[in-house]
Amino acid sequence: MPAKMAEVKKVYEHTSARVNAHAMEALQELFRRIPFGSKITLANGKTATITPFVEPSVDGDGTVRALIDVKYDDGSGHFEFCLYQSGWGGVP
Repeated sequence: MPAKMAEVKKVYEHTSARVNAHAMEALQELFRRIPFGSKITLANGKTATITPFVEPSVDGDGTVRALIDVKYDDGSGHFEFCLYQSGWGGVP
């Protein structure tokens, strides 16, 4: 039985590496399509600009992620968004 588990583990690792590589490609493309520099007006009339924060990368736990900021134009602060690969389901 341990031999079968070793084979299952090998197949999983190979599939995971392939899917994660595809996820990185997809996230890089999504990140390029974000309209950085665009201004938005919030409900209270305050304006903000969409800016890149962290380009797509693989973090310490193996998660593919990127971060964007939305910075208030008056310099009073910002808020952050995280884009990350949340999983994969049977991708061939």
